[in-house]
Amino acid sequence: MNWDYLAGFFDGEGSICFAAGKANKEHVVYRLAFTLSNNRREVLDLACAFLGFGRVYRRARKEGRHRPSWDYKATGHGLLPALRELEPRLLIKRPQVLLAIQFIEHRAAGARTRPYSEADYQFIQEMRRLNDRAPGKGKPLRKLPDGCNSA
Repeated sequence: MNWDYLAGFFDGEGSICFAAGKANKEHVVYRLAFTLSNNRREVLDLACAFLGFGRVYRRARKEGRHRPSWDYKATGHGLLPALRELEPRLLIKRPQVLLAIQFIEHRAAGARTRPYSEADYQFIQEMRRLNDRAPGKGKPLRKLPDGCNSA
């Protein structure tokens, strides 16, 4: 495994997005998520070992014709060094990775645990736009919470 192989694999079989989760009943958090998918666990285990973080998960599938499938997933600000290595090697997903780098740097400039600002939500909306394969068909981003800080 090397950076060139990983970049090509990510361009074809990977994604980077903001995954929504709930911090509590009233507060939604978005976590930057880097994912690689394949039906060969071995290659994902190699990527995990090469990067030194993240986990490989078996993807839930309905019974039937589908072969078992696996996901490698890593989340959070620890992605920054890997994203910086991958960015110049990417052809397809370079805009998403550049946006992810900008988001991490933006959040690092303040307290990472502070509530999301309007500027933070703009990063999330832009990532959705970049990842949207069928514009206008996706779910709208959840409404900004009341009292959201403006940047």
